[in-house]
Amino acid sequence: MHPLQPHTPHDDEVPQAPWHSPWALEEEALPPGFSSARRQAVPSARPDRAPPEPPRKRTAQARDPIQQRVHQRRRRGQGALLVLAAVALVALFMARLYLRDEDRPQDSDLRPAAPVLTTSPPTAFVQWQTALNAAVLPKSAEALLKPAWEWDTPTLSRTAEANHATLRALESALLESDWQPQNPAWRTPEIGGHEGWDALALACSATIAYVSRRGDEQGALQSALDIAALGRQLQTISCWPTYYNHGLRLQQRASESLTELLRTSHADSRTLNQLQAAYEKLQPADSQLRDALNGFYQFERVLFTGMRKDDPWDTLPGGVPVHTQQQSRWFFKPYATLELFAKGFRGLKNEVMRPPYSWTDHLVHVVGPAGRPIESPGSPNYAGCRYANQRLWPYAQLMENHALQRTRHLLVMTLFAIRSYGADKGRAPGTLSDLIPRYFTSLPFDPFSGKPLGYDAPKGLVFSVGLDLKSDGGHLLPVPMSDPYEPTVSIR
Repeated sequence: MHPLQPHTPHDDEVPQAPWHSPWALEEEALPPGFSSARRQAVPSARPDRAPPEPPRKRTAQARDPIQQRVHQRRRRGQGALLVLAAVALVALFMARLYLRDEDRPQDSDLRPAAPVLTTSPPTAFVQWQTALNAAVLPKSAEALLKPAWEWDTPTLSRTAEANHATLRALESALLESDWQPQNPAWRTPEIGGHEGWDALALACSATIAYVSRRGDEQGALQSALDIAALGRQLQTISCWPTYYNHGLRLQQRASESLTELLRTSHADSRTLNQLQAAYEKLQPADSQLRDALNGFYQFERVLFTGMRKDDPWDTLPGGVPVHTQQQSRWFFKPYATLELFAKGFRGLKNEVMRPPYSWTDHLVHVVGPAGRPIESPGSPNYAGCRYANQRLWPYAQLMENHALQRTRHLLVMTLFAIRSYGADKGRAPGTLSDLIPRYFTSLPFDPFSGKPLGYDAPKGLVFSVGLDLKSDGGHLLPVPMSDPYEPTVSIR
């Protein structure tokens, strides 16, 4: 065999046992990498002892303490990063929630009619200003506690004489064609918030009573119609809600005076029919209130957002100064608040033609009950919601006054028809249906109940269910129709 070739055993060769060390029975084989110098450190294997178990993997508890601290710090760092990321996300969300305002609301359906612009205030504005400046209250304090028709004749005479300039200015304003109810001049606070409105309304009542006291019944009736017509004109000025309230108040004074005059009237049926037809045209119109609400929305928007380029009011030559109310930026979002106003006024417009109290449900849904905003303190627009709640609920009161004056107007219309019936028949009608068809084409319906007005022939009372929607058979007070829960007139 060649010395370089490997040995190939033959089939007949018996394999030899491998070579063993003489110490194989006394020592274990050393693990790889174990030096011979450490041979004596290894315990000798004995036949009666089980072989040692192989070394196990070291657990986490057996790791190096330094490595454990490194891992712990790494885990703490990762946890801190997660917490910071969560805090940043929450802060970003809250900043977006509290600082981001809504988009500008679409309010084109709430825009008032474009004003008629002139270089000077309209003539009617000047006459009303003159009337308010000249109005004087009676000097007798006792007179202020009673209706004008219960005053003594000297007090009536002095009051009418002291307000002569006021009455002349009102007469000129009534006949004036240059009214321009949308003119920006009406926005000046010297008119809407004038302190002479109380004296002017009282002067109108005193004048009607004084004319009647002098024996001119038809003149007194016509004066009452003129006062109602002035109130109807004031309701066409929609730049401020105060004008509408002043107009309703003047019409209330006229209705109360007409009730007292008709109770003792001796006018013939023809005259009463003519006056009834003229008075019918002066009823507060729901359509007029719908138009006025557009102007009221404009007024409220300007109060806290100021003028904007497309406002019709800022094009007046010379400009009209408007007081703008500055609101805090904390918890007050101008556009989100303006959206509340837009929803509120849009709903009020839609509810004008419906039975009373439907508008209150709408406002509760938009801004919450009166004095209790729908949003809780700390919410993103709490201040804006509270402001809208304070400003919108008085408009529910205005609509309530509108419904009450409509009721008074219909009660007086019914009283006109009853007096005409009495002038023709010599007696009062047994039921209100007796007034059809000569004196009414159809019976007037109570704005609060949607049913015909109540009538008690034996007691001589005509009444409405009023604000509480409950009928007690009429409630007559010294001032006719002064009870909002049961407006009542007497036919005797």
